[in-house]
Amino acid sequence: MTAGGKHVVFVCSTTAPGYTLSPPLVDEFRQTFRLLSAMPCDIFLASHGSFFDLDRKRKTRDFVDPEGYQRFVARARAEFEKQVTSAQR
Repeated sequence: MTAGGKHVVFVCSTTAPGYTLSPPLVDEFRQTFRLLSAMPCDIFLASHGSFFDLDRKRKTRDFVDPEGYQRFVARARAEFEKQVTSAQR
């Protein structure tokens, strides 16, 4: 989505708490992370304010944060891969 010429991405859920991580599900999550990483993003929003530092952004009124978005995606991907590794043991 674009708003005022900016690319906006709203991320709902990138976790699999308690899920049985079958190979097809793992593939789907990995595809999601590839797509998220490739999406242009100027303004990052998510289902929880803590995911995108809502308190600070609300105070500064500066929601442009492409680096924060990429950090979030990388962190979520790393946590998922850690879960996959743990499930395989």
